[in-house]
Amino acid sequence: MRWLVEGTLEDFFRLLDQQAKRFGNADRQWPFRSAFWMAYLREGHITDAWVVLGGRIAADARRYLSHMSKSYGNLQGGDGARNDHAVLIMRVGGLVVTEWSHSAKVRIWRANSPSMPRFYKRSYSRADLVTGADYEKSHQAAEYGTWQRDVESYVRRQTGIRFNIKELMPNGRRG
Repeated sequence: MRWLVEGTLEDFFRLLDQQAKRFGNADRQWPFRSAFWMAYLREGHITDAWVVLGGRIAADARRYLSHMSKSYGNLQGGDGARNDHAVLIMRVGGLVVTEWSHSAKVRIWRANSPSMPRFYKRSYSRADLVTGADYEKSHQAAEYGTWQRDVESYVRRQTGIRFNIKELMPNGRRG
């Protein structure tokens, strides 16, 4: 199962690295978001992962991602969800996390939450992926480790999983 989770995260971040070239400020934040979640993956804390893709980004994904990209979930348009959005759903300890492309917030639900996103559905609305989160955080001041400290602190309080901020930054930079 671990290799499937790894492949899913790698696909998501490879896709967003490619997409970031099209969007003004997205490219400066993806190295930080990728480093953060890949640290959790390396330590074995992400035990489930699923990608949900808007129509346009799904077409792009089929061109340059693994064969797995054909089986990812579909993001329905409307209600603020666009055809160029992508969403990563992860299980981290007893939490379910959504990480959206572009500049959307990271959202976290406790595993017993009735509103948490479900894994492996074929189709999702925006509401399926944002409603009722127990915690949400904007990706502010990534280069200083600001959002990373806050999210790590929340995850630690809920799960006991602990990281030094340096471990969560690209190339081990200190925030």
